[in-house]
Amino acid sequence: MNPSDGVSGSRPPPLAKAQRGTILVVDDRPRNVELLGTLLATEGYEVIVALDGNQALDCVARKVPDLILLDVMMPEMDGFEVCQRLKRNPRTAEVAIIFLSASGDKDSIIRGIELGGVDYLTKPFVKAELLARVNTHVTLHHLLDRNRSLLQARHRLVAEEMEDMKRPLRAIVQNLGDLARVIQPAASAANRLLGETLTLANDALGHLSRELNILGGDGSAEPSSVFPVPSKQLEEMIGKWYLSARRRRINFSIGRMPQEVHVACHLLPLTYLVDLVMAANVNSADGGDSIQGRLRLEGGRLTVTIVRDSSKERKEEAGRDAESIRWSEPSELDQPLVQEAERQGATLHFGTLPTGEPLMALSLPLLSQPT
Repeated sequence: MNPSDGVSGSRPPPLAKAQRGTILVVDDRPRNVELLGTLLATEGYEVIVALDGNQALDCVARKVPDLILLDVMMPEMDGFEVCQRLKRNPRTAEVAIIFLSASGDKDSIIRGIELGGVDYLTKPFVKAELLARVNTHVTLHHLLDRNRSLLQARHRLVAEEMEDMKRPLRAIVQNLGDLARVIQPAASAANRLLGETLTLANDALGHLSRELNILGGDGSAEPSSVFPVPSKQLEEMIGKWYLSARRRRINFSIGRMPQEVHVACHLLPLTYLVDLVMAANVNSADGGDSIQGRLRLEGGRLTVTIVRDSSKERKEEAGRDAESIRWSEPSELDQPLVQEAERQGATLHFGTLPTGEPLMALSLPLLSQPT
């Protein structure tokens, strides 16, 4: 297999079978399509291939995939136009698109993200990185589909419960009207109607209580679905980028937390966010550079700091406190990262150390204060 044609590196262990899906590969170079198709099929994905934009649109018209790997530079219809057409179609608007580019041209990357792409990959690919990103986006797609199904089921249940509530309430209104007409001439009839009214009212209150339990406690908010992610698991998310960094001759290290804490985030979206942050650092580094990760507690939150050092000798940790960092506004290219962090209740900041090394600081909410 020739690395210059697309995929390079050794094959990682197979991913979980439950997370497989259908992937459309669109590239005008048959060799790239063949390599990507073989790699993904070997990992258990169903692969559909297209050699140009028109073929891609024909493919999605027949079957909507879980993910599209879309080449940017193609004759007649480039990847950007294909993306625009897919996003305008309600049937395919939610399909995740990863752009494939022969270079790290920032303008093209920004345009692709603005048009609705979720990620980008630069050729030649590293197998482990490509499979990690594909697996992340396919898994997220499946989770979104599952959440939509659960929401639809909940809406149907709410509609049924509301109808069950309306029936006794309508009867209550009717009985109260009858009660007003008979209360004076016949006390016994009034007592009978009062008893029936109380029974119907209790039925309505029972339906209301069940509905409030479904909606989460007092009915004012969704029940909590945030599960604790231990800091050790967060370290493993970062550490899995070691092989990708070493393949590019980048020194990689991560400092360990002296104590375990838990962050209040959803596991899969947090994994996706960490992958985006690490990909941005690894893809920006050159051979001989070093990437250093550090986790520490700051202001009741867990902060992950990633420093990219272009010097040949590693510098000491001295001077890396928050007071010595020159913080800056995120660039247009960094905005999707910042927005993704905010969706997780996290914050992402960009800065430069006094010695000139760029860094990213990802601040995550803690589930509870550590003891």
